[in-house]
Amino acid sequence: FSGIWIQDNVKSDDFYKSFDVKFTITQTPESINITETFFDKSGSEITTRNKSFIPDGKETSKEEEGGINKESAKWSADKKTLNVKSTRTVGSDVYGSTVAYSLSDDGQELKVKTSDVNPMGPTVNQVFTRKK
Repeated sequence: FSGIWIQDNVKSDDFYKSFDVKFTITQTPESINITETFFDKSGSEITTRNKSFIPDGKETSKEEEGGINKESAKWSADKKTLNVKSTRTVGSDVYGSTVAYSLSDDGQELKVKTSDVNPMGPTVNQVFTRKK
């Protein structure tokens, strides 16, 4: 998974097409770190989000700003898909998503499928190619 990945706007859903998206991924045996950077069409950086996961399947929980955030990450049996679930509970409302990061057999394509935890919510598919 480690490397720099650029979103293929032709293969990805329309949701993020108004941006250019880059993932910078670093991986160790114990953790995986993903930096997601969004650029406007002129190439100017808009925002960056950093995510860090320990893919052991254990759920972490943190109380924050009047709600509870929970997160877990786990590798698939073949180690080609990282499944992440992130939720935020405020009162009786639960918000969040599941994300599956899947590597192609040749290691040159990364598919990212983000699904809302609400069954009526959207699912967004992104395809990234490894930067040479």
